[in-house]
Amino acid sequence: MEEKMIKNVFAILVVALVLFACGNKETKDEITKIDVNEFVENAVNYVDQTVSIEGTVIHTCEHGGKKMFISDDESRKVKITAGEDVPKFEQTLEGSDVIIEGVVRELRIDEKYLVEWEMKIQEEEAKEKEEIEADTTKSEEVTEEMEANSAHHAEDEFEHEAEHMDKESHEQHNAYKQIEDLRKQIAETEEGYISYFSIECLKFEEKAVEEENK
Repeated sequence: MEEKMIKNVFAILVVALVLFACGNKETKDEITKIDVNEFVENAVNYVDQTVSIEGTVIHTCEHGGKKMFISDDESRKVKITAGEDVPKFEQTLEGSDVIIEGVVRELRIDEKYLVEWEMKIQEEEAKEKEEIEADTTKSEEVTEEMEANSAHHAEDEFEHEAEHMDKESHEQHNAYKQIEDLRKQIAETEEGYISYFSIECLKFEEKAVEEENK
């Protein structure tokens, strides 16, 4: 009798565990369907949750194709980043209607973030300075004969490098300006940070174009 009771209890526990596991799986696989407006207005309520969202692709990143933006009819837009299983977003997607399934992510910009950003810029500036000094030392060792033979080529290279340096200097200046502006915005918040929201895309599909006469 006692042995039979133990078997019955064991069987009940097994069934309970199976039901619990199934319940967890359903919760884990649950996907919330939202629209662009809901995301723009209430993204904070969906952080780290899996959502499904539809929109028109208005821009894809040319460098690497790891980012794109979708919009609705009201010109509100949502940033989409490529997850591990999404190689890239092709530029041919621009203008297409897509359905995105992904996880809502929050990026918090605070003083610590800005300080680390500034340090990274300064490290890049120091590295560039070292490279310039190394190039200068190397150029001083070039013989007069080599200089004469490659004067035109050297001039072209110098102009190219100067243009490249001007571009980097401009980008760094813009970065410092962004940091300054963000610091002012943060100072006006009660939380001490600014949040930016995006969706990390797990998978997506283009909506089929409906036939005109259908």
